[in-house]
Amino acid sequence: MSVPRPIRCLAIANRGEAAMRCLRTVKALRAREGTPLESVALYTEVDRDAPFVRHADRALALAPAASPVAAYLDREGMLETLRRAGADAVWPGWGFLAEDPVFVERCTAAGIRFLGPPAAAMRALGDKIDAKRLAESQRVPVLPWSGGEVYEEAEALRHAEAIGYPLLVKASAGGGGVASGSRRRPRPCRKRCARPAPKLWRRSVMIACSSRPPCAAAGTSRCRSSPTNTAPCTHSAVATAPCSADTRR
Repeated sequence: MSVPRPIRCLAIANRGEAAMRCLRTVKALRAREGTPLESVALYTEVDRDAPFVRHADRALALAPAASPVAAYLDREGMLETLRRAGADAVWPGWGFLAEDPVFVERCTAAGIRFLGPPAAAMRALGDKIDAKRLAESQRVPVLPWSGGEVYEEAEALRHAEAIGYPLLVKASAGGGGVASGSRRRPRPCRKRCARPAPKLWRRSVMIACSSRPPCAAAGTSRCRSSPTNTAPCTHSAVATAPCSADTRR
């Protein structure tokens, strides 16, 4: 088994608090190990005076884009900046390109280590329906669910009655609470399923929620969590996780 080469120049492909956390870790590692690990902040014009830019050893501006978010999502622009920085590793943080398997593969091809899951793991777990099936195939205990996609109102109600309420409606792709909401009784589910299905809701599964999710106890049918993943959400599911303010995938 080959030993990974030491990281000498770490680029941070994120901003704000995420970048600051990484910078603090870099400084702590440098002090503990006595290594010449260098941090490089990648920023956009709007953040040129931000703390994470000032605290990094070096800072490089990302290629101009339609918006600051677009700059962090631009694979080609990001890779070009990583090359200019001389980075041998990149830390993506969360959101942006952190769950983009294509970007991981591009980094690997360019000889830049991606500090995160491999592309294969992202593809296997990025879709909640596929992830649940994978867990079952490995005999991992999972909450009751429909066993697959749900497209029609009658089918959704049938699964909901079999599983039991409450249920948590959740997109099968994307993350950060996108398209999530609890269902505590048949009527909300019927109302949701009876609507003309937009692109977001064309693929659904029905999965059990906890017996008393916090958001239901608070009297709301929406599950509030921070939208940190900027990837487009194209499918729908009822999530496997209890409906809480810290629900992720």
